[in-house]
Amino acid sequence: MAAMVDELVLNNPAATGGALEIAIAHKTFSTPHGPLTVLRDIYLAIDLGEFVCIVGGSGCGKTTLLRIVAGLETDYEGAVRLDGRRIARPDLNRGVVFQKHRLLPWLTVHDNVLSASRVLCFRNVSAKSNII
Repeated sequence: MAAMVDELVLNNPAATGGALEIAIAHKTFSTPHGPLTVLRDIYLAIDLGEFVCIVGGSGCGKTTLLRIVAGLETDYEGAVRLDGRRIARPDLNRGVVFQKHRLLPWLTVHDNVLSASRVLCFRNVSAKSNII
């Protein structure tokens, strides 16, 4: 299956040559009413410095696409590459600002802010205190 996906990416002129290469054959969610395909046949190459807007109605798959690019969604048929390397998980070299807040409800505001320092592995106290 991975070879087929790589073939999709390498042989589709719209999905090669950019700093960000997106080739998604499909992304499907399971629902109580059966499978729901939210993305199909997405081929896009975005060059370094290019500004791209993703526009569409509510529920059309914009956030799902961004979650795939961020590495937060991995259950899809296709491949996304950044500078030629496949995106397989979240990484500090890219980020997403979500529409809704994503605080950890069991932590205080202060501890939510400090949680970033744990993720970024600040080793000295002054760097950690600068984020507060």
